[in-house]
Amino acid sequence: MSLVGKKYSQALLEVAKEKNTTDEIYNQFKSIIEALDANEELWDILTIPSIESDEKKAIIEKIFKGSIDGFLYSFLMISVDKNRVTDLKDIFESFKELYFVENNMVEATVVSAVALEEKDIKRLKGKLEKRYEKTVMIQSRIDPDIIGGLIVYVGDQVIDGSIKRKIAMMKNDLKEIRLQELGVN
Repeated sequence: MSLVGKKYSQALLEVAKEKNTTDEIYNQFKSIIEALDANEELWDILTIPSIESDEKKAIIEKIFKGSIDGFLYSFLMISVDKNRVTDLKDIFESFKELYFVENNMVEATVVSAVALEEKDIKRLKGKLEKRYEKTVMIQSRIDPDIIGGLIVYVGDQVIDGSIKRKIAMMKNDLKEIRLQELGVN
Protein backbone atom coordinates (compact mmCIF):
# COMPACT_ATOMS: atom_id res chain seq x y z
CA MET A 1 0.00 0.00 0.00
CA SER A 2 1.16 3.48 -0.77
CA LEU A 3 1.71 6.10 1.90
CA VAL A 4 -1.08 8.18 0.35
CA GLY A 5 -3.44 5.21 0.48
CA LYS A 6 -2.69 4.57 4.14
CA LYS A 7 -2.96 8.22 5.13
CA TYR A 8 -6.27 8.88 3.39
CA SER A 9 -7.81 5.55 4.39
CA GLN A 10 -6.92 6.05 8.05
CA ALA A 11 -8.56 9.48 8.01
CA LEU A 12 -11.63 8.06 6.28
CA LEU A 13 -11.90 5.21 8.80
CA GLU A 14 -11.52 7.52 11.79
CA VAL A 15 -14.36 9.76 10.63
CA ALA A 16 -16.52 6.75 9.72
CA LYS A 17 -15.96 5.35 13.23
CA GLU A 18 -16.87 8.70 14.80
CA LYS A 19 -20.09 8.78 12.77
CA ASN A 20 -20.70 5.04 13.39
CA THR A 21 -20.96 4.44 9.64
CA THR A 22 -17.97 2.20 8.93
CA ASP A 23 -20.06 -0.56 7.35
CA GLU A 24 -21.97 1.90 5.19
CA ILE A 25 -18.80 3.73 4.09
CA TYR A 26 -17.03 0.45 3.31
CA ASN A 27 -19.91 -0.89 1.21
CA GLN A 28 -20.43 2.38 -0.65
CA PHE A 29 -16.71 2.90 -1.28
CA LYS A 30 -16.50 -0.68 -2.58
CA SER A 31 -19.43 -0.01 -4.93
CA ILE A 32 -17.77 3.17 -6.20
CA ILE A 33 -14.53 1.34 -6.99
CA GLU A 34 -16.46 -1.48 -8.68
CA ALA A 35 -18.37 1.08 -10.76
CA LEU A 36 -15.14 2.79 -11.80
CA ASP A 37 -13.56 -0.56 -12.66
CA ALA A 38 -16.58 -1.48 -14.76
CA ASN A 39 -16.51 1.79 -16.68
CA GLU A 40 -13.07 2.46 -18.11
CA GLU A 41 -14.23 5.61 -19.90
CA LEU A 42 -15.40 7.16 -16.65
CA TRP A 43 -12.17 6.15 -14.91
CA ASP A 44 -10.13 7.68 -17.75
CA ILE A 45 -12.07 10.95 -17.58
CA LEU A 46 -11.57 11.21 -13.83
CA THR A 47 -7.84 10.48 -14.01
CA ILE A 48 -6.77 12.50 -17.07
CA PRO A 49 -4.80 15.49 -15.77
CA SER A 50 -5.87 17.76 -18.65
CA ILE A 51 -9.53 17.62 -17.57
CA GLU A 52 -10.35 20.39 -15.11
CA SER A 53 -11.24 19.57 -11.51
CA ASP A 54 -14.59 21.34 -11.89
CA GLU A 55 -15.57 18.99 -14.72
CA LYS A 56 -14.53 15.96 -12.70
CA LYS A 57 -16.49 17.21 -9.69
CA ALA A 58 -19.57 17.78 -11.86
CA ILE A 59 -19.36 14.17 -13.06
CA ILE A 60 -18.98 12.83 -9.52
CA GLU A 61 -21.87 15.02 -8.37
CA LYS A 62 -24.12 13.78 -11.17
CA ILE A 63 -23.35 10.13 -10.45
CA PHE A 64 -22.97 9.95 -6.68
CA LYS A 65 -24.55 12.94 -4.92
CA GLY A 66 -27.50 11.85 -2.83
CA SER A 67 -26.83 8.15 -3.36
CA ILE A 68 -23.83 7.85 -1.03
CA ASP A 69 -23.01 9.05 2.47
CA GLY A 70 -22.40 12.80 2.53
CA PHE A 71 -18.98 12.39 4.09
CA LEU A 72 -17.90 9.88 1.44
CA TYR A 73 -19.17 12.25 -1.24
CA SER A 74 -17.09 15.07 0.31
CA PHE A 75 -14.13 12.71 0.46
CA LEU A 76 -14.43 12.10 -3.30
CA MET A 77 -14.57 15.84 -3.94
CA ILE A 78 -11.47 16.41 -1.81
CA SER A 79 -9.74 13.62 -3.75
CA VAL A 80 -10.41 15.58 -6.93
CA ASP A 81 -9.20 18.86 -5.36
CA LYS A 82 -5.98 17.22 -4.13
CA ASN A 83 -5.38 15.37 -7.43
CA ARG A 84 -5.76 12.02 -5.67
CA VAL A 85 -8.39 10.43 -7.91
CA THR A 86 -5.68 8.19 -9.38
CA ASP A 87 -5.05 6.94 -5.83
CA LEU A 88 -8.68 6.00 -5.09
CA LYS A 89 -8.17 2.28 -5.71
CA ASP A 90 -5.11 2.25 -3.49
CA ILE A 91 -6.97 4.25 -0.83
CA PHE A 92 -9.83 1.75 -0.98
CA GLU A 93 -7.51 -1.27 -0.67
CA SER A 94 -5.89 0.29 2.37
CA PHE A 95 -9.30 1.20 3.81
CA LYS A 96 -10.50 -2.36 3.21
CA GLU A 97 -7.47 -3.73 5.04
CA LEU A 98 -8.11 -1.46 8.03
CA TYR A 99 -11.84 -2.22 7.96
CA PHE A 100 -11.18 -5.97 7.95
CA VAL A 101 -8.78 -5.70 10.91
CA GLU A 102 -11.28 -3.50 12.77
CA ASN A 103 -14.05 -6.06 12.21
CA ASN A 104 -11.96 -9.23 12.71
CA MET A 105 -12.46 -10.25 9.09
CA VAL A 106 -10.33 -11.87 6.44
CA GLU A 107 -10.82 -12.28 2.70
CA ALA A 108 -10.43 -15.67 1.04
CA THR A 109 -10.24 -16.29 -2.68
CA VAL A 110 -11.45 -19.75 -3.64
CA VAL A 111 -10.42 -21.10 -7.03
CA SER A 112 -12.31 -24.10 -8.39
CA ALA A 113 -12.58 -25.84 -11.75
CA VAL A 114 -16.37 -25.39 -11.80
CA ALA A 115 -18.75 -23.06 -9.99
CA LEU A 116 -19.32 -24.08 -6.39
CA GLU A 117 -22.81 -24.59 -5.02
CA GLU A 118 -23.95 -22.24 -2.27
CA LYS A 119 -24.02 -25.06 0.31
CA ASP A 120 -20.37 -25.89 -0.47
CA ILE A 121 -19.35 -22.24 -0.11
CA LYS A 122 -21.15 -22.03 3.25
CA ARG A 123 -19.46 -25.23 4.48
CA LEU A 124 -16.04 -23.97 3.37
CA LYS A 125 -16.72 -20.57 4.95
CA GLY A 126 -17.55 -22.28 8.26
CA LYS A 127 -14.35 -24.33 8.21
CA LEU A 128 -12.21 -21.30 7.33
CA GLU A 129 -13.86 -19.19 10.05
CA LYS A 130 -13.14 -21.91 12.59
CA ARG A 131 -9.52 -22.20 11.41
CA TYR A 132 -8.77 -18.46 11.33
CA GLU A 133 -11.16 -17.41 14.12
CA LYS A 134 -12.36 -14.54 11.92
CA THR A 135 -15.33 -13.77 9.74
CA VAL A 136 -14.36 -14.90 6.25
CA MET A 137 -15.45 -13.04 3.12
CA ILE A 138 -15.23 -15.45 0.18
CA GLN A 139 -14.52 -14.44 -3.40
CA SER A 140 -14.96 -17.26 -5.91
CA ARG A 141 -13.02 -17.68 -9.13
CA ILE A 142 -13.22 -20.41 -11.75
CA ASP A 143 -10.09 -21.85 -13.36
CA PRO A 144 -10.65 -25.05 -15.36
CA ASP A 145 -6.86 -25.59 -15.49
CA ILE A 146 -6.83 -26.86 -11.90
CA ILE A 147 -8.87 -29.87 -13.16
CA GLY A 148 -10.73 -30.35 -9.85
CA GLY A 149 -10.51 -29.65 -6.15
CA LEU A 150 -9.89 -26.19 -4.71
CA ILE A 151 -7.16 -23.66 -4.14
CA VAL A 152 -7.85 -21.27 -1.28
CA TYR A 153 -5.87 -18.05 -0.81
CA VAL A 154 -6.14 -16.38 2.61
CA GLY A 155 -3.76 -13.49 3.04
CA ASP A 156 -0.32 -14.86 2.17
CA GLN A 157 -1.35 -18.47 2.81
CA VAL A 158 -2.27 -20.92 0.06
CA ILE A 159 -4.21 -24.12 0.66
CA ASP A 160 -3.84 -26.09 -2.56
CA GLY A 161 -6.10 -29.11 -2.79
CA SER A 162 -6.29 -29.07 -6.59
CA ILE A 163 -6.05 -32.16 -8.75
CA LYS A 164 -3.43 -30.34 -10.83
CA ARG A 165 -1.16 -30.08 -7.77
CA LYS A 166 -1.76 -33.70 -6.80
CA ILE A 167 -0.82 -34.84 -10.31
CA ALA A 168 2.33 -32.71 -10.16
CA MET A 169 3.23 -34.27 -6.79
CA MET A 170 2.66 -37.80 -8.12
CA LYS A 171 4.80 -37.00 -11.14
CA ASN A 172 7.58 -35.78 -8.86
CA ASP A 173 7.24 -38.88 -6.65
CA LEU A 174 7.57 -41.10 -9.71
CA LYS A 175 10.77 -39.31 -10.73
CA GLU A 176 12.16 -39.84 -7.22
CA ILE A 177 11.33 -43.56 -7.36
CA ARG A 178 13.14 -43.90 -10.70
CA LEU A 179 16.21 -42.13 -9.33
CA GLN A 180 16.21 -44.41 -6.29
CA GLU A 181 16.02 -47.48 -8.53
CA LEU A 182 19.11 -46.23 -10.34
CA GLY A 183 20.88 -45.70 -7.03
CA VAL A 184 21.25 -41.98 -7.66
CA ASN A 185 19.32 -40.90 -4.60
